[in-house]
Amino acid sequence: MYSLESGPQLRAARAMAGIDRQRLANAAGVAVQTVRRLEGLDRIRATTTTVESLQQALEAAGVEFLPSGGVRPASSQPRERGREKDEQDGGKAR
Repeated sequence: MYSLESGPQLRAARAMAGIDRQRLANAAGVAVQTVRRLEGLDRIRATTTTVESLQQALEAAGVEFLPSGGVRPASSQPRERGREKDEQDGGKAR
C-alpha cells in the first residue's frame, strides 16, 4: 500500500472522491482546519494517526494511492475469466 505524502495529492484525492473538506474531516475524525492546512503543504507533516485516518477515508471513498505520489480511482474487482468468456460467446458453452 502506498501512502498519502503531499498536500497536492490530498487535494487531488479529495477532488477525485467528490467530497468537500468537511465531509473528509468528518470521515477521518479530524478537524476541517487540519485538512485545509495539510492541503497547503508540499509534504504532509502530521501524526501517523491523522495521515492514516485521512488515507483510509479517501480509500473508502474509492481513491487508490500510487507509488508515484499520485492517485487514481480504485479499480474494481477483476471479473472471473470464465464468466467473461461466456458473455463474449453469447453464453454458449464450448
